[in-house]
Amino acid sequence: MIPFITGIFVWQKKAYSSYHLDTVLLIPAYEPPHKIASGITDVTHRVAMVHLAAANYPWLEISDIEIKKKEKCFTVDTLRELQEECEVDDELFFIVGSDFVEAHTTWKEYDVLFELATFLIAARPGYSYTTLPEKSYLLTGEYPEISATDIRNRIAHSVSIDDIVPKNVCAYIDEHSLYREPTHTN
Repeated sequence: MIPFITGIFVWQKKAYSSYHLDTVLLIPAYEPPHKIASGITDVTHRVAMVHLAAANYPWLEISDIEIKKKEKCFTVDTLRELQEECEVDDELFFIVGSDFVEAHTTWKEYDVLFELATFLIAARPGYSYTTLPEKSYLLTGEYPEISATDIRNRIAHSVSIDDIVPKNVCAYIDEHSLYREPTHTN
């Protein structure tokens, strides 16, 4: 999990205001399907950090839809469940990172995803956007060029993250001694 990069809120705020969304749901994964389970921070810490990070953003809501299942969940299944909870006129938008453009075909039932939601892709330098998946739009703007792995490694090497992670999340990371070992992208 990303030790909640402040820049992620830039993407979410952009989506919220540009697409006139009623709310933005943050959905922490119990066990992210594209990650190696042994390298994932414990779910209780990840959920706590999401709550801390979102505390100052009233337009953000946190959903435990995947956490309460206590198993690996896939986006297509979560979107189906959210669709069932929606009103007839509601439209779902799903905010993803730039890597989605290249990786979406590896997602479970990726062809169905676009029937369930419109995808908003946080555009970052270094990615090609010549061919976007259907029902996908770019969120353009100035976003920090740092990855979760970079942040975890900064913490492991005692380099400050105060300028890129909310202060209350930094304090939580320190208090619980999280991310003390260097990591590799997994």
